[in-house]
Amino acid sequence: MAAPKTNYRVREAVTADAPALVPIINAAYRGHGGWTTEADIVSGMRIDLEGVTATIESPNVILLVIEDADEDKLIGSIEIEHYDADTRTPLHDGRTADAVLLGLFAIEPAYQSRGAGSFLLDAALELARQLGKKRAFIWVIHTRAEIIAWYAKRGFTKTDGVVGFVMPDLLKVDNADFHEFVRHLQFMFWSTPTFSTADIPDLAGKVVIVTGGSNGLGLASAVALAAKGAHVIVSCRNEDKGNAAVADIKAKAGMPAATVEFGIMEQSDLASVRRFADWFLAKGLRLDVLMLNAGVFGATSELIDGVETHMLVNHLSHMLLAQLLLPKLKESAPSRIVFVGSDAHHAVAETIDWRQAFAQTYEYTISNFMRQYGISKLANSQTANSLARQLGTDSGVLVNTAHPGGVATNAGSNSPLSQTFMGAIVKAIMPMVLSRPEDGALTQLYLATHPDIEKNKITGKYFVPTAVEKPPSALALDETSQQELWQLSDETIRRILGEKGVPL
Repeated sequence: MAAPKTNYRVREAVTADAPALVPIINAAYRGHGGWTTEADIVSGMRIDLEGVTATIESPNVILLVIEDADEDKLIGSIEIEHYDADTRTPLHDGRTADAVLLGLFAIEPAYQSRGAGSFLLDAALELARQLGKKRAFIWVIHTRAEIIAWYAKRGFTKTDGVVGFVMPDLLKVDNADFHEFVRHLQFMFWSTPTFSTADIPDLAGKVVIVTGGSNGLGLASAVALAAKGAHVIVSCRNEDKGNAAVADIKAKAGMPAATVEFGIMEQSDLASVRRFADWFLAKGLRLDVLMLNAGVFGATSELIDGVETHMLVNHLSHMLLAQLLLPKLKESAPSRIVFVGSDAHHAVAETIDWRQAFAQTYEYTISNFMRQYGISKLANSQTANSLARQLGTDSGVLVNTAHPGGVATNAGSNSPLSQTFMGAIVKAIMPMVLSRPEDGALTQLYLATHPDIEKNKITGKYFVPTAVEKPPSALALDETSQQELWQLSDETIRRILGEKGVPL
């Protein structure tokens, strides 16, 4: 056994929204994660954190990274989340609490018996303490005596269940850079919410389309909009889903007489998108808000009409719908288009080959599908930025993108991962570690309804929870890449519709 070692230090504390942290974690753990019963908790993990950098942007989650000070080598990391101990839920919506939840604890195998795990846990607890937290909770899927014993040695006292512990007094971290970060973080960590459904104005006379309105963020958005008097139209894949969605929206809004209807749209079929647009336009209604919410996450990668699944459903279908309804939006101005994006677009940091992204499928792994999902969300951000620039503010059509944060929805429920044992575990714990759709929908509702958007002519911007403007990635703002995507997307839409004999 290697001799104990004490010369460790904190390398950095990366802060981000939960979804933005996923690619970092995947890169760090090479697609693996979890707990074992080894002395320093994690066994068999390979960590590859070299080059990981981030700025303090929207700090809902912290990934704390430590290094071997002698060898200048990254050796371990731990995730820290703001935690409501009473409801047993991580908080990603700006509320404050007196506890933290620790998880995804990983130590390079060669350092597992050399005190690195103890140092890493102490560093996390020191950060939590300096942020004013009174309790720490640790996610342990199975109650294992070895794990409980390890934490007992670290000074934890088990209080209830498998995750409740009282904060110990064993704090050993003394690193100037680390404490400077903590002092900075105290002013930025988990900002106060600036918007709620109570802030939505009266929407009587407004007409709103929400794609994917039968569940998740779309359903939550439709409910909030209907409750404020809007005429809400949701897209659904079939009549059964549509009828159920209408009934659900009216019931949850407490508005049995609300004007809510559905149109059928299968977003993997651009001809269906065309039919939905024609159906709506034939009604002769105005259109105040187009909320492009629907999408797939973790779908099997295949080519549909020559385009990879995520790119077709998440990007091309929404770009086409926005183009088809743009004349009506201009006619109804002031009006708005809200793209529901994701901080997962940060997973794509380099220049991207859009033709390859459209035409290439991938082997199904967590890291692969997260990257492909991130690419499709990058396409959403670039399309929103392109459209906003083309329209300008004089058109009266304002275009913005909302990142909802980590939200427990049905997205990915039919993915290959969901059919595995691990997928069943993930499905079971999602409601405990992610925000509710009602909370996640607040940012897109802000962009869809708040008077400040129109008053200040806010367009081409990116917002994160809750209703906070933040720059997207540099690649999302790259106008050359945006133009390449727009041209390829337009060509591809015309090709697909032409092959189906459907006019654009």
